[in-house]
Amino acid sequence: MKSLITSIITALRNAITAGDINATTVYKGFQEMPAIIPYTAYPYIAIDDGGERVEDNSAAETQTRYYSIVVEMGIQVINQETSLDEILDLSDEVKTTLEKETNRFLDGHAWGISITPYIEQGADKNFYRGRRVIIDYFKLEDNYGEY
Repeated sequence: MKSLITSIITALRNAITAGDINATTVYKGFQEMPAIIPYTAYPYIAIDDGGERVEDNSAAETQTRYYSIVVEMGIQVINQETSLDEILDLSDEVKTTLEKETNRFLDGHAWGISITPYIEQGADKNFYRGRRVIIDYFKLEDNYGEY
């Protein structure tokens, strides 16, 4: 999980530097995010651990290990009429980056197992819009000792 999260963060930071993603900051873990995110950090992306699970594959001595990653994206609402388009564009840029062949970190992944949008007023009285997306990465592995 640790190397997967590190790889995702590296890919996203590289895409920001290359101009492929319109964001300024990638936080590693939600605890790294400040209580009030500075205006200069928007739009931001945060990556956190979403847990793991294993499923046996029928009629085979293999199993699929799933690593869930939580990706949160946020923008500060400047124009209410365009804020929905802005967060959806950011989400598409992140998705496109993570789906590139060069960013194939495990055997596969599924974008958007759960997507939760939010809009909220911050302590600074400004409005923020975002999305929290769960991505399942998976790898096939041998299942030894299953009788």
